[in-house]
Amino acid sequence: DVHRHVWQHLDVELDGPTWETLTTIWLGDAHSATTIAENRLNARPTRGFTEEVYTQALEKLAEYGWIEIEDEEIKTYRLTEMGQKVRQDAEDETDRLFYDIWSILSDEEVKELNTKSTQLCELLAQPVTS
Repeated sequence: DVHRHVWQHLDVELDGPTWETLTTIWLGDAHSATTIAENRLNARPTRGFTEEVYTQALEKLAEYGWIEIEDEEIKTYRLTEMGQKVRQDAEDETDRLFYDIWSILSDEEVKELNTKSTQLCELLAQPVTS
């Protein structure tokens, strides 16, 4: 939710697929609508975004100047300096907002929270018996 909050307050019109497309290129996972659609389908089959959705997202990102054509023939894209800055700034702000809240806890409280979280995860991983 923090991450969504950060990018939804940028001064451009963005939706989830467009931000996901920027992130995918930023991470170096894919660089064309085809490869983004294939990768995302394999990673999250229920997402349901089509190659056309990613094509539109790439066009929008190019309009903003955040990506540019890398290879016109196969329609691959790369981040521009501005795109790199926008995406990195969002990541940095997400981290700041997420971790700031933990700063009110003492080291001992953080350790206790970690222990209890680990115990909860272990309990949730156990099979349910009836």
